[in-house]
Amino acid sequence: MEPDKMSYPWFALQIRGHYENIVTAHLRGKGCEWYLPVYKSRRPWSNRYKEMERALFPGYLFSRFNPLDRLPILIIPGVTRIVGVAKNPVPIDETEMPQSRPQSSPGSQANSGSRLGIQIPKRISLVLLGLGLRSIAVATCRRLGR
Repeated sequence: MEPDKMSYPWFALQIRGHYENIVTAHLRGKGCEWYLPVYKSRRPWSNRYKEMERALFPGYLFSRFNPLDRLPILIIPGVTRIVGVAKNPVPIDETEMPQSRPQSSPGSQANSGSRLGIQIPKRISLVLLGLGLRSIAVATCRRLGR
C-alpha cells in the first residue's frame, strides 16, 4: 500500500445485494482500505437457530481511494456506483467514521479492512441522511433500537 493512500477520503460505495465478500476481496486486491460494518443476527435455520453476520447498511460499504482515479473501483463486479451528487463522489468526513475500527479480524490479514461488528455512532446515520440514503439510515436506526 502506498504511503499517501491513507490521506485519501472515505467514500460510500453502493453495491449489489449479497456482493459484500466479492467487492471487499477486489478492494483488498487493489490495496484499498475498506470498512463494512456488520452485526450478528439470530435466524431460524431448519430445525435450529443460526447466528449470522449481516451488513449494517445493506447494499453499501465504505472505502478509501483516490477520487480522481475511480475507474478501477467502478469496474469491480458488484459495485453499482460511488455515492455522490451528479456523478461527483461526495467524501465522508474523517471525523464521521468510527474511530474504533479494528485493524484485523480473525482469519484476515492486518490492514486489509474491517468486518467486525461494532457500535456505530449516530453520526454515521446522519452522514447517510445527508447523502440521500434516508431509508437505509432510518431502517438501520430501527434495527439498532435508536
